[in-house]
Amino acid sequence: MAQDDSARDETAGENPRKRKAAASGYAVGYGKPPLHTRFRKGQSGNPSGRPRRKTDLASLLTRALDRPAAAAAEAQGHSAATQREAIVAALVEKSASGDLGATKLLFELMRQLGPSAEPPASPADDPREMLLRRLARLAGDGKGAE
Repeated sequence: MAQDDSARDETAGENPRKRKAAASGYAVGYGKPPLHTRFRKGQSGNPSGRPRRKTDLASLLTRALDRPAAAAAEAQGHSAATQREAIVAALVEKSASGDLGATKLLFELMRQLGPSAEPPASPADDPREMLLRRLARLAGDGKGAE
């Protein structure tokens, strides 16, 4: 009994956490946090996660223009798949009907996009056809060498 009282007196001034760590044989130190402050199993260290990125105007506009076209545009005879195509089709229609502002905007857009490659005048001038003919000729040369 006297021994128990002396052991109790020695531990009476100590921190209860130290007593618990000493009892479990776990030393707290660098890289070894106390057991009660560690993450619990199955619980994330960042439960709310990384905050979402703020959407900028360019991405909002791109997403809105790539949405499917409304049924109203299809009812008028336009067969645009996206809002972007419907806008371009409406701009071309207004320009064709004689709207000067739409015509100016259309020509300005065409100027910014640059000249488009015109299709070749004859199939013989088509680079794809020329490549196919050259490959066929090379394949024929390879057969004769065997």
